[in-house]
Amino acid sequence: MEKSRCVVVGAAPMEEVDFLRSQIGPQDFVICADGGYRHLQKAGITPDLLMGDLDSIDVLPADIPTVKFDPVKDDTDTRIALKEGLRRGFEDFLILGGTGARLDHTIANLQNLFYLKAQGASGVLADASTRAFMLQDEEVLLPDEGYRYLSVFSFTPQCLGVSLQGVKYPLSGYTMESHFPIGVSNEFTDICCKIGVKQGVLLVLLVRE
Repeated sequence: MEKSRCVVVGAAPMEEVDFLRSQIGPQDFVICADGGYRHLQKAGITPDLLMGDLDSIDVLPADIPTVKFDPVKDDTDTRIALKEGLRRGFEDFLILGGTGARLDHTIANLQNLFYLKAQGASGVLADASTRAFMLQDEEVLLPDEGYRYLSVFSFTPQCLGVSLQGVKYPLSGYTMESHFPIGVSNEFTDICCKIGVKQGVLLVLLVRE
C-alpha cells in the first residue's frame, strides 16, 4: 500500500497505548523522533524510520533505518522528522507524543503546525484528549465527534473575517487578535460546525474534557 500520511511520534509521556494504536494505520509512514520509539515498542508498532540525536534510546534497533544528528542543533527532533517527511513528498502529517510533558515542547509543536502550513502542508497535533490544527485563509466543516469543547485562537497578530457557525457562541466576520482569547471553550450545537478565516492563521483545538 502506498503511504499517504506521515506520522511523527515524539517522546512526550503517552500512557494511552490503545490510543496510539488507533491513530496509526497501514497507510502511514511512521517516523520516530528520538524517544518516541519507546511508545511504539509498547504499542507493538514498528516505525519506518528513527531520527534525532537519539540521546533518549539506550540500544538502537538494528532492523530499523536510523538517522542520527548532533544533539547541538537548531531544530528539535520533531522538526527534523517533519522536514524528512516533507522531503519525501508528504503533505499530510500527524504528530503524536508531542504534548503534555513540558509546556515549552508543546508550544514548539504548535509552531511546527504553523511551519507545516508555511510549507503548503497540513498537520494535526494530537493526544487522547485533544486535537490541534491550523487554518490559513480557508474554512472547514467539522463533524461533532464527541469533543466537549472547541477553542480557536489567532496564531498571527490578527485573524480577519473569522466565522463560527453551529456552535454555542457564533462569530461572523470577526477580527480576532492574538492577545484576547475570545475563542476559548466554545461548544458544538449541531452535528457539524463551520470554521472560517479570511486572512491569518487560526489555531483550532478540539478538547474532550
